[in-house]
Amino acid sequence: GGFGFCCYFFSIKSLPIGDAITLFSLYPIVTLFLARVFLGEMIRCLNLFAALVSLIGAILIAGPSFLFTKTHNDSPKNHHLGYIAALVGSVAGAVVLVLTRQAV
Repeated sequence: GGFGFCCYFFSIKSLPIGDAITLFSLYPIVTLFLARVFLGEMIRCLNLFAALVSLIGAILIAGPSFLFTKTHNDSPKNHHLGYIAALVGSVAGAVVLVLTRQAV
């Protein structure tokens, strides 16, 4: 859990906020698939639909620069590390949720 938060803070520092929020929003989708693999949870069509709609909504709200072109060129030095940290943080958040579910 703490490692995921460290990744989140690093990516917020390194990326435009829209990019960081969009990548953080991937953790429910990752959780869905990790729960299938490690817990044997069933993935229903409604779950996939809800995950897809949530992802599209987060993308449209956050407006990440890697999908929507923006006119600023103030990209930080550790730009790529920020993307990696955001994805790793999302996976770490999903792992925490799966481990919590398994413990119950």
